[in-house]
Amino acid sequence: MKLLGVTPAPFNKELPAPQRNESEPVIGEHHCNNPRCITTIEQELPQAFRLVDKESNTYRCIYCEAQL
Repeated sequence: MKLLGVTPAPFNKELPAPQRNESEPVIGEHHCNNPRCITTIEQELPQAFRLVDKESNTYRCIYCEAQL
């Protein structure tokens, strides 16, 4: 419908871009404990985590989103 230009309201409105936490990842200081994380299979991938909550000092794996 979008390609034909006949998208009905409210689906024809543009959505705002999602806000992302783009803090620098912490690499090599922690190890992901998720057994299904890609870093357990692909050993050459660096262990990298992002700070998601400064107040509680919460980090998540950048690959599987597992919390430390």
